[in-house]
Amino acid sequence: MDFKKDDSGVGVYSEEKEVGRAFCRYSGNQVEILRVEVDDSMRGRGIAGQLVEKVVTEAEGENKEIVPICSYAVKWMSEHR
Repeated sequence: MDFKKDDSGVGVYSEEKEVGRAFCRYSGNQVEILRVEVDDSMRGRGIAGQLVEKVVTEAEGENKEIVPICSYAVKWMSEHR
């Protein structure tokens, strides 16, 4: 699977089809994780966690503050950071 960042967040692709996305808002020194969605056919494979981890790792590398908004991102942050 390939991860690609764009202005609306990070998408994950399988065979060139987007199968999940972490929707983000980039504002100054903050990255807000608004919601995480994974295609029904790909659920249960840890993709949502991989998406949040990708966003967080990139934000940390750029010394940006991570603001989890959606419940999944809040839970992930409390368990992994």
